[in-house]
Order: sequence, then structure tokens, then C-alpha cells
Amino acid sequence: MLGGTLEYAMGPNSKLSVSYAGEIAGDVQQNAVKGVLSLIY
Repeated sequence: MLGGTLEYAMGPNSKLSVSYAGEIAGDVQQNAVKGVLSLIY
């Protein structure tokens, strides 16, 4: 299983996160990508 997250502070009140999770085993392969934009006001 492999996974990771990147976070980028776009400004003092906003953040962008991108996550990946994947698994390769035999004949099975699963992948997922998730993006989140957070705004603080």
C-alpha cells in the first residue's frame, strides 16, 4: 500500500490538500485521489 498527502498554504486563510492512496497486489489494483480546499473566514 502506498499513500501520501501534499498541502499548500495558498494564503493566510486558505489551504489546498491533495491525497493519494494506492494498492497493487497480484491481480488487484486500487487507486484513489482526494482534493480538499479549506477556507477560514
